[in-house]
Amino acid sequence: PASSGLSMGSISRPVGAFNVKRIAVIGAGPTGLAATKYLLAEKTFDTIDVYEQQAEVGGVWNYTPSLTERVPVPQTTPWTPPEKPSWPNGALAPIFSNPMYEKLNTNIPKPLMQFSDQDFPAEALLYPTRQDVQAYLVKYSQDIRHLIAFSSQVEDVTLSDANGQDLWTLIAKSTVTGEKLKRNYDAVVVANGHYSVPWIPAVPGIEEFNSAYPSIISHSKIYRSPDSFRDKKVI
Repeated sequence: PASSGLSMGSISRPVGAFNVKRIAVIGAGPTGLAATKYLLAEKTFDTIDVYEQQAEVGGVWNYTPSLTERVPVPQTTPWTPPEKPSWPNGALAPIFSNPMYEKLNTNIPKPLMQFSDQDFPAEALLYPTRQDVQAYLVKYSQDIRHLIAFSSQVEDVTLSDANGQDLWTLIAKSTVTGEKLKRNYDAVVVANGHYSVPWIPAVPGIEEFNSAYPSIISHSKIYRSPDSFRDKKVI
């Protein structure tokens, strides 16, 4: 029926604006891996580049040890610069802190958590351990690892117009060599997660308390085990 409202065509961009052939995927965690497989299965793109700042896939499931990270108190904005890597002694590549802790099990049973094209191992617990999930994701990545630039941190993504079509310019830096690269894409998949920047509210007095007792307040992102809290009162 006729309508006085706008038609879909009137709010859409011209067809030429969606001529997407070059795609960047930021992040090789569960979402980035699934997105990459989906894009690859389309068999219509000339370039699919995946950027992962860690040296392995897994995202939040790629456990890193405690890096003695200090969190600003308070911390009330997500607008922070890209996280700086840490290079442990003897490591082949630097690592980034994430909120995965030592004894974590999933709170979702494996039949619901797994991708449709790969089952969890039969021997994995119904609620898999973090190690099970990470091993699952490493296995899941095997057929697309050639598309992933590991230890490559995206520093900037900017959008411009190229004759009516989106042009995304991406700048990434190797965390191993420090070398930077700059590439253009028609589209970008942002799959870098949302568990990176801690949030600590500006409770009245918290800043002064933290100044007086700088080692007392911590954030769950840097929690790894309960050992340091043994026999203590915890809020």
